[in-house]
Amino acid sequence: MLAAAVLAAVLSKPGSSLTSLSLAENKLGRRFMRSLADGLQRNTSLLTLDLHHGSLSDRDAVELGPALDANAVLQELNLAWNDVRDLGGVALAKGLELGRLRQLDLSFNRLGDEAAVAFAEALKTNNALTSLDISHNRVGTGGALALAEALPENSALVALRLGFNAIG
Repeated sequence: MLAAAVLAAVLSKPGSSLTSLSLAENKLGRRFMRSLADGLQRNTSLLTLDLHHGSLSDRDAVELGPALDANAVLQELNLAWNDVRDLGGVALAKGLELGRLRQLDLSFNRLGDEAAVAFAEALKTNNALTSLDISHNRVGTGGALALAEALPENSALVALRLGFNAIG
């Protein structure tokens, strides 16, 4: 896929001036996401990435997890309105453990307790994330409890959105 290769090359290029990229409401596909994740791992300029309504699956989110861990500059990631489930959520959470991301929007996906518990674990070591939106998912009481128990160990998070889940 030529577009994916070109985008990955642009993202990987030292000195790139691109700071914001929106690919919202596109059917990106697995190969595209693999190239995007590869480019993000070496990117030094992109601050904001919007992939909402991107037809992203669990496997696509699994590709992004290591990119979040490796990327030192990305601050905002919008993955709302996709099909990310627990497997992808866990991979993204692992990418946050030492990451520098400040805002993550995963609203309107299919995350459950397993992903919420993984995010809770990530919050114990992550001191950069200030906003996590996992509203409109399938998080239950167990996941919400894990997140609540992690909050005293995190001094950075100021906004946690959990509305419209299966809590209680």
